Amino acid sequence: MDLPGAARRHRRAAARRAAELGVPITLHTGWSSLPAGKSLAYDHPLYIEDALVDIPDLRPILAHCGFAWSELVLMLMAKDPRVVAAVMLSVTARPD
Repeated sequence: MDLPGAARRHRRAAARRAAELGVPITLHTGWSSLPAGKSLAYDHPLYIEDALVDIPDLRPILAHCGFAWSELVLMLMAKDPRVVAAVMLSVTARPD
């Protein structure tokens, strides 16, 4: 999978810089309720696959474990030990 134009360049530049600095980089993957109407177009976890090949020192943290593609994130983690997933949830309302 390949990101279009500017989105690909910006994400790739950030990934390269993080690898140069030796720090992990968190990438948003999966569904988000905020902002309203946000598209899933750029949140698929397989977008990281090419960067893993091109940037050997990349240490990605895939936010939300790629929900609704969590199974793919688990497969990426099994394939490449540099890939980790963060399981986090933002709640905008308090339970009563």
